[in-house]
Amino acid sequence: MDDLEASIVEALGRRGAVLHDAYRGPWVGIAPKTGVGVSFKPEVTIDSETLRLLGAIPRPRLIWISLAHTVLATDLAPLRDYDLRALALNNTNFIDKGRVLPELKNLRWLNLYCTQIADTDIRGLAQLPQLEQLFVGGTNVTHEGVRELAQCKTLKYLDLEASKITDEVLKAVSVLEDLEGLNIAGSMAEVSDEGVNALLAMRHLRLLGFHPPPSISAAAVERLRSIPGLNFIHGGCAGLFRPKDFKVYFF
Repeated sequence: MDDLEASIVEALGRRGAVLHDAYRGPWVGIAPKTGVGVSFKPEVTIDSETLRLLGAIPRPRLIWISLAHTVLATDLAPLRDYDLRALALNNTNFIDKGRVLPELKNLRWLNLYCTQIADTDIRGLAQLPQLEQLFVGGTNVTHEGVRELAQCKTLKYLDLEASKITDEVLKAVSVLEDLEGLNIAGSMAEVSDEGVNALLAMRHLRLLGFHPPPSISAAAVERLRSIPGLNFIHGGCAGLFRPKDFKVYFF
């Protein structure tokens, strides 16, 4: 990052940005060695000037952006011009009015936890050709939105933590037969054995995060355990398990 224009780095720093070497850690072999990632301090306001400064970083170098826990005071349309592999918008006031996200064709990792997205937004996300990991817990996404994700053939990890999980949601999830990781820790009071049994079709599942509610029988849980290679995490999945050739990346 030493060769980036000093004025850009300084200006972003004054706006609460922290620049990172994006090629380290989980991005080894994915991001170029000149890759840059940018995160922002919590509660910083993201305005049009902030996005302009981010756009001044050469396009192939800006690999990921985390706007988590910031206040979005401008439309994110300029992101269309970035070559992003990962984007964190969790815990923000983000609403995709301009349908920006479906145009970020290189995204592999997208965190929309606790945003205002809904089922109508999921159809566009399902068209992202390289999306591997998606976090949509704590949103207005229902079983109808989850069902749309069946079109996303590259999706390997889906996080629905803190969502209202019902039998209909689990039936919709079960259509995603190629998923390797699933986090459904959250409100599962309305889940029955019927919903749990639907997950038995997911023969590639290697990680499952959930809290079995009293409404689920021990027999149903044991049937889930019969899935070869499945690891249970009683709670969130972050940092607890790494199946072979599969990593869950967190910022």
